[in-house]
Amino acid sequence: MSRGPGRIQSAIERLMAERPDDILSVADLCQVAYPGLNSVDKKHRVAVARAAFNALGRAGWSYGRSGQPGGMNVYYNPCSLRSYALAKMREDFVLSRYTTEEFRLVVDGKMECPYCLEKALEAMKPGGWIWRHVEIHKAEVAGRDEEAAKMRSDLNAEVNRKMAALSL
Repeated sequence: MSRGPGRIQSAIERLMAERPDDILSVADLCQVAYPGLNSVDKKHRVAVARAAFNALGRAGWSYGRSGQPGGMNVYYNPCSLRSYALAKMREDFVLSRYTTEEFRLVVDGKMECPYCLEKALEAMKPGGWIWRHVEIHKAEVAGRDEEAAKMRSDLNAEVNRKMAALSL
């Protein structure tokens, strides 16, 4: 019988609560779970990844795989526009040449936007696909299932119209 979250999972949940508008990697989580550790070994990464997976549901976060070779896990808050956008940028294979810090600077408006990131920034504006996904998730979390279903069907209809236009 479980006695609740352990030390590592509790540290991860605290970090997720402290940084709700950011994305986290296993490397970020290892720094919090094992402070002062000089060398992070595979056993540390595995323990952190397992604890992070268990923390996701309790914290309301989700994860995806980055587009970089090796495909590291990217943990993000689907109710936060910034966090969701950063995660989708990090997961994109074409954008894998940029660092997570560069994504943060572009999203925060502190760095000039490279051409290939312009579409992602457009998608963050109201009506864009990233913005819509976040709004759908917020509605689901708030228990407004009918509203979420309506937004999802509107988004699907728009995608189907665009796909039909491409096949002409």
